[in-house]
Amino acid sequence: MSKICKKCGNICDNDSIYCPNCGKKQRKSVKKKLKLKDIINFYRNFNFSCFKTGLKPKKLKALKRYRDTQNACIMLATFFCVAIIITSIVFSCLTQSSLEAVKNMINGIQSNSNSKYCDALCPNTLDENSDMEYTQFKSALSQKYGEDFKLKYNITYKGNMTKQEISDLKEKSANFTTNSKPLKISSAKTIEVEIKFSGSLYSSTVFKDFRVIKVGVNWYVWNEDKF
Repeated sequence: MSKICKKCGNICDNDSIYCPNCGKKQRKSVKKKLKLKDIINFYRNFNFSCFKTGLKPKKLKALKRYRDTQNACIMLATFFCVAIIITSIVFSCLTQSSLEAVKNMINGIQSNSNSKYCDALCPNTLDENSDMEYTQFKSALSQKYGEDFKLKYNITYKGNMTKQEISDLKEKSANFTTNSKPLKISSAKTIEVEIKFSGSLYSSTVFKDFRVIKVGVNWYVWNEDKF
């Protein structure tokens, strides 16, 4: 069925909106109103994954299972990495560092704490004379610098000892352990400390080298290097 254009008289198709000859608009375009329900159903039923990948639904399900497995493996690996990092941080916080051993010894002298001083020394090396040695040592410092002496310290050098040096320390350790057995030393370092003594009688600066050893998870000052 056809109709005649009112402007130029050209015969147009009944479905034509514009005249192909003069371009006169013949009728209003009809827009179909879509309900929200129809739009939701369209997107719900349309397989976008198939449209994008060109895969059939069965292959798409297999791909989805593969990706789910891959994501699960990534999440599991991430969990283990985080767990290892947290464990290492907690372990490092609980264990004593090589510098802490020297600091404990110096702080023991500063605070007049025999227990702190002795805790910094190697295990299984203390005997009944340890308290007497500390008392004599502290008395000597008081006589030299004064009863009110104070000290400040600064770590100036820190370096690892060689395997041969560690082996020599293991052999020597049997000479001063209470059970005459060598210590199980896993690592050793040399730490140089600048110590400033100041008191009413005298003041001076001393540079002292400490060898610190690792036994188990903790660090200790080598007994021959104690004050």
